[in-house]
Order: sequence, then C-alpha cells, then structure tokens
Amino acid sequence: MSGWFFKFKVEGTSREFYVQVIDGQVSGTTEAEPVVPTIPQELPIDMALVQVTSDQVFARFLEKAPALGLTVSDPTSYDLELVHLEGKSNPIWSVVDPTTLVWLYSLDANTGEEVPNPRS
Repeated sequence: MSGWFFKFKVEGTSREFYVQVIDGQVSGTTEAEPVVPTIPQELPIDMALVQVTSDQVFARFLEKAPALGLTVSDPTSYDLELVHLEGKSNPIWSVVDPTTLVWLYSLDANTGEEVPNPRS
C-alpha cells in the first residue's frame, strides 16, 4: 500500500498533525508531540523553492543505486522525505529505506544537486 504522510505544525508549538493519504484519499490522521525537540529545527517549506519533483528524485535515485551498492527494481518502494532544516538554504529531498529507516540518498529540492544526509 503506497501513499504519503503529510506533517503539519503551527509555528511556536511542538504539536504535530499527521495525515496519511493513499490513492488520493485520506486514510488516517493523528496528532503527536515530540518528547525531545528536533535538532536542527524543521522549518516551514516554501514550495516556491521546490523545483525538483518526487518523480525526478526517484529517477535520480534509480540511476545512482548501483553506485550505492543497491539493486533497485522499483524506486517508489522506498520512502521519501522533504524537509527544510534550520541552517539549510533550501528544502532537501531524501530517500530512506522503509524497512530499516536508513538514509540512502538526498537532493537539494531547489537545485537538484546531490547533498549529504541533511540529518547527520
């Protein structure tokens, strides 16, 4: 079952609201509050800065997979994260292994340049 999780926050509060969308339909929602603040802080994403689409991220990941030692038949079986972290000039797309939650690959969402793991 493929889909997306969207996270919404109100600036100045730690409460997060999550929405799961599968096949264009909302399939669930929940609220959460982190026990420990996220460092670096996640910033709102200005979508005008996002010039690279999720399909382009998957295509680039598929090209890069052999150099990463991965055999990938379906890149969409991996998870994507789009995040704008404090201290970064642009949002970053990351590809994550959904079973191990291990980071695999990242691109600057504005320039398309490969970047290191934004959370390390």
